[in-house]
Amino acid sequence: MTSAIANTSQKMQPICRARLVAVFLRPRAGLHLGIHQIVALEGQPVGQTLPWYNRSIVAAKTLERIESEWNRLSVIRIGKTVELRSTLGVFSVYRPDRVLTGFAWDSLSLAPSLLSSPPRRILLLGMGGGTVVHQCRAFYHEARIDAVEIDATVIRLARKYFHLPRAQVRAVRADALQFVREASGPYDAILDDVWPEQGSAAKPLFAAPDYLAGVCRLLARDGVYAANLWGVGGRASEIPRAGRMLRPLFRRMVLLVPPEGPTRALAAMKGREAPPPEARRRLRGMGLRVKML
Repeated sequence: MTSAIANTSQKMQPICRARLVAVFLRPRAGLHLGIHQIVALEGQPVGQTLPWYNRSIVAAKTLERIESEWNRLSVIRIGKTVELRSTLGVFSVYRPDRVLTGFAWDSLSLAPSLLSSPPRRILLLGMGGGTVVHQCRAFYHEARIDAVEIDATVIRLARKYFHLPRAQVRAVRADALQFVREASGPYDAILDDVWPEQGSAAKPLFAAPDYLAGVCRLLARDGVYAANLWGVGGRASEIPRAGRMLRPLFRRMVLLVPPEGPTRALAAMKGREAPPPEARRRLRGMGLRVKML
């Protein structure tokens, strides 16, 4: 899950970048992102930066409210958009005519595009309602996705309200740490979107000494590991600490900063080669700031 828009009250501003156009064409040789064929560079806002979150315009309707073993959850509809909310904030969004969101879901799902070849297997830790799953299915058409979620109620809600894809997607009810310890790889990309509830244990990235060892064991030789991290607030930022932990294990690190929200994706790669300039230009064209670390 991600809390990319948790507790943010500032007014959303339009992103003057590419506008999302719902036209899919066959990918050209060497371009493994299906999103290349979706984005038309028209100099217009990307969906006006999630205008469906402007609650002064569109009334919100509660579809379901439930307390599971792990979370207090609400499913909210705002116009055409469905949100999954928890005590941390908004964990997932789904709107059938949108792919990009302007928030850290984009950063996380686009991290595999830094690879030199299309990802064939993707592991998502912390599925939530499936925002990143939908994006990965749009971006990497041939990839098989294992999506791990500890909360069975969240998986049910994802299927009922968020149209969680079934083709090439395996939703696994499991604890992320336990899955990393026991699963078999390799995965070309591991996307870490685990956010413990407030007052509970820290993220396994920081709390479990063997977590990163398990990630490295599962990751392909030239794979990418990307973690969604709190990135604002000076000392509160998780990025410096994560960088210190990842640096001895990975050759390259890239910070992907979305236009909105307090979280960012820190991508770490095993390969010797830096991400090609073309990949970085594409990500910037989709609204991300790309920082080589």
